Amino acid sequence: MPRKKNGIGTLGTFSSNSIRSANSKTNVSGVKKAAGLYPSDRRFGTLTQRTVIESYDLNSRWVRWRKGFEYYSKAMFTNFSSLVTKMYQGQSSSWEVEFTGYKFPTVNADSATHYVARKTIMPGQAPALGKVKSIESDPSVYTANKAEREIWMDLNSPSPIFNRMLLDRITDGENEATIKYVLNANRRPAVYLGKPLSEGMPEAWVPKFGEDTSSILYINVPFSKVDNTAFMQENNGNIQAYVGQIGYLPDTLELNTLNNWLDSEDFFYTHVAHVTENRTFQILSNEGALPDQIYDISQLDKLLDTTSGQLGVDTLMEYPKAPYQRFFGSQYMSIGAAFSELDTISYGVPPFRIKSVREGFRLEVDINGIIVFKHIVQFEAAPFQNEMYLECTKSPRYDTCTLLLTDYSFTKRTPIAQDPYIPKGFSSALNSDVDPWMDETFTVGKSLAPAEMYTCSCPDYAKAQLRMPGASKPGGKKRNRQERYPLPTALSRQDTESVGLNSAAGITQGWGTYKDRSDFHFCKHTVAAMFIDGIKLKEPSDYPSLDSREAFDGTLAAEFEQLGEVFDTQIKRSEITTTEIVFALAQGLNLDEIEIANLLIETKF
Repeated sequence: MPRKKNGIGTLGTFSSNSIRSANSKTNVSGVKKAAGLYPSDRRFGTLTQRTVIESYDLNSRWVRWRKGFEYYSKAMFTNFSSLVTKMYQGQSSSWEVEFTGYKFPTVNADSATHYVARKTIMPGQAPALGKVKSIESDPSVYTANKAEREIWMDLNSPSPIFNRMLLDRITDGENEATIKYVLNANRRPAVYLGKPLSEGMPEAWVPKFGEDTSSILYINVPFSKVDNTAFMQENNGNIQAYVGQIGYLPDTLELNTLNNWLDSEDFFYTHVAHVTENRTFQILSNEGALPDQIYDISQLDKLLDTTSGQLGVDTLMEYPKAPYQRFFGSQYMSIGAAFSELDTISYGVPPFRIKSVREGFRLEVDINGIIVFKHIVQFEAAPFQNEMYLECTKSPRYDTCTLLLTDYSFTKRTPIAQDPYIPKGFSSALNSDVDPWMDETFTVGKSLAPAEMYTCSCPDYAKAQLRMPGASKPGGKKRNRQERYPLPTALSRQDTESVGLNSAAGITQGWGTYKDRSDFHFCKHTVAAMFIDGIKLKEPSDYPSLDSREAFDGTLAAEFEQLGEVFDTQIKRSEITTTEIVFALAQGLNLDEIEIANLLIETKF
């Protein structure tokens, strides 16, 4: 009879079936794995933790810089046509920009191409954004800001367009940084960005609205305005010819009050049922391959253009409290506290596809007080997503504003003296190793302007992946379905962050956080484009570990040998889809993820 060790028997009976320790082997099933902690239970939700060295190597910018220099040195690129369009169309401030760029070969895109777009402001178009009043960059004084990795900069006479420029970059002609938040004169949030509901209808609203959370939009136009168009004559007076065309409201819409609102612990919700008269409404004809929002819409041909539209919108929005609570200190951020700092409620409607067109009559009261029937045509939008801005734009709350700039996004650009005997050289140098807590950056009294930007369609830059070709990987293995159709992953973003790209599942999947998007991010393709354009990007100081650098030359040679074979394929396939170029241009236009998703859905594949 075995000796009794305790009241429950031997512990050995439990040890064989208990939770096993982490697998520390680096060679499992004949496949050598990287160093790190690998859980023995590899089901969904388990994590592989990288070592410190692995994380350091992964975050090193030097590898991207070195590969970009090789793309430039080996001329592994081709040009694409330029495009002139407008930033922030339909806003009180907008300016013309030109996109130029390059196509780089890749094995990770349908078109075998990644696109880099360079955004520059057209001559004479730079807007006046405001002047620097003060900058808080002393780490011993502004310890709370340093912990948040934010440089706070006060401006005099700021432009209200800052409320639309979150995650865009600004410059004083030398220093550049990315805008994280905008505060009003009281240092409270100057804008709250509302998005469509991400988790269904709030329980308190279900009895009133049901479960439907989709936005409703219609435009009523006098029949005479529609019937007299050349488009109707070409289509023998058939109003159904407008179905499938693109409707556009060029002006930002403003409200005086909200119809309904709801406050909860983590969100506040708004309901807008807005009917407004005499709205400008256009139906656009787009003969190009790109969606309408990419072009300067004012230059597109219009099938209908009227200022007599009656607009009806019914939409529900949610606003997360987490990003804004810290600006209220110990005061709980209720919707009432937020509204006390605001003076404007505005929203825009992106170009939308017309779902249905119907003819009818509407009761109206004329100037003599007589009820009349008015012959109208109603255009109804297909389901769409948009955003709403609760913002501060007027005096005295907006006489000054405070920009919160991420301290990891600062760069400094300086001119390089040209040698007249060298036909082509570098015109400027760009330093990405700027520490605003130590280095001199923005100067008091200087005026600000939008900065030049480079964007790319590759996953390393965008922190998103477009759909992949349905081909086989080397060795005959099929591609993972998750590369084409995104599935939920562990540590994925919150629903409120992904509400836009979720609507474009199957076209793209994204994993970039707000921190990623507020950085000065670059990839090997944008580095190469800078060198091509005569901008000498300084070699980053964060070199990878010695082992990684020793192995780098071999992997670099193998990668470019493969790209050499793909280069011819890229030239042949780069025109089969416009998804990549639309994605790169949309980032340059600083479109939100909801707007990018709308663009990708409308893109002609």
